[in-house]
Amino acid sequence: MRVRDTGSGIAAEHIPRLFEQDFTTKDPSMGTGLGLAICRRFLRGYGGDIVLEWTEVGHGSAFLITIPAASRKQEAPPRSP
Repeated sequence: MRVRDTGSGIAAEHIPRLFEQDFTTKDPSMGTGLGLAICRRFLRGYGGDIVLEWTEVGHGSAFLITIPAASRKQEAPPRSP
Protein backbone atom coordinates (compact mmCIF):
# COMPACT_ATOMS: atom_id res chain seq x y z
CA MET A 1 0.00 0.00 0.00
CA ARG A 2 1.21 3.51 -0.71
CA VAL A 3 0.25 6.51 1.38
CA ARG A 4 0.94 9.93 -0.06
CA ASP A 5 0.29 13.43 1.22
CA THR A 6 0.60 16.91 -0.22
CA GLY A 7 2.17 18.39 2.90
CA SER A 8 5.44 20.19 3.36
CA GLY A 9 7.69 17.23 2.52
CA ILE A 10 10.74 16.12 4.50
CA ALA A 11 14.06 17.95 4.44
CA ALA A 12 17.01 15.77 3.45
CA GLU A 13 18.76 16.25 6.78
CA HIS A 14 15.75 14.76 8.62
CA ILE A 15 15.39 11.58 6.55
CA PRO A 16 17.99 9.50 8.48
CA ARG A 17 16.08 10.10 11.74
CA LEU A 18 12.57 9.76 10.34
CA PHE A 19 11.66 6.55 12.20
CA GLU A 20 13.42 7.37 15.49
CA GLN A 21 11.19 7.47 18.54
CA ASP A 22 10.69 11.02 19.85
CA PHE A 23 12.17 12.66 16.73
CA THR A 24 10.08 15.58 15.56
CA THR A 25 10.61 18.91 13.88
CA LYS A 26 7.28 20.19 15.19
CA ASP A 27 6.64 22.40 18.16
CA PRO A 28 6.12 20.23 21.28
CA SER A 29 2.47 21.29 21.39
CA MET A 30 1.94 19.93 17.87
CA GLY A 31 3.33 16.41 18.10
CA THR A 32 5.41 13.89 20.00
CA GLY A 33 7.50 12.25 17.30
CA LEU A 34 5.99 8.83 17.95
CA GLY A 35 3.82 8.29 14.87
CA LEU A 36 6.24 6.83 12.34
CA ALA A 37 8.26 4.99 15.01
CA ILE A 38 5.11 3.28 16.30
CA CYS A 39 3.93 2.46 12.78
CA ARG A 40 7.24 0.84 11.89
CA ARG A 41 7.42 -1.16 15.15
CA PHE A 42 3.85 -2.40 14.71
CA LEU A 43 4.33 -3.37 11.06
CA ARG A 44 7.65 -5.12 11.68
CA GLY A 45 6.05 -7.07 14.51
CA TYR A 46 3.77 -8.62 11.89
CA GLY A 47 6.52 -9.15 9.31
CA GLY A 48 5.81 -5.96 7.37
CA ASP A 49 7.55 -2.61 7.06
CA ILE A 50 7.15 1.04 6.17
CA VAL A 51 9.69 2.97 4.11
CA LEU A 52 9.89 6.47 2.74
CA GLU A 53 9.40 6.09 -0.99
CA TRP A 54 9.43 9.72 -2.09
CA THR A 55 9.55 13.18 -0.62
CA GLU A 56 9.95 16.66 -2.03
CA VAL A 57 10.09 19.73 0.17
CA GLY A 58 7.03 21.85 -0.50
CA HIS A 59 5.18 19.04 -2.30
CA GLY A 60 4.68 16.13 0.10
CA SER A 61 5.84 12.60 0.81
CA ALA A 62 4.92 9.01 -0.03
CA PHE A 63 5.43 5.92 2.11
CA LEU A 64 5.33 2.29 1.00
CA ILE A 65 3.72 -0.05 3.53
CA THR A 66 4.12 -3.80 3.19
CA ILE A 67 2.12 -6.37 5.11
CA PRO A 68 2.56 -10.11 4.49
CA ALA A 69 -0.44 -12.14 3.40
CA ALA A 70 -1.96 -14.43 6.00
CA SER A 71 -1.18 -18.10 5.64
CA ARG A 72 -4.16 -20.20 4.57
CA LYS A 73 -2.77 -23.09 6.64
CA GLN A 74 -3.62 -21.39 9.92
CA GLU A 75 -6.46 -22.99 11.80
CA ALA A 76 -9.19 -20.94 13.39
CA PRO A 77 -9.02 -20.77 17.18
CA PRO A 78 -11.44 -23.10 18.97
CA ARG A 79 -14.81 -21.56 19.81
CA SER A 80 -16.04 -21.32 23.36
CA PRO A 81 -19.29 -23.19 24.07
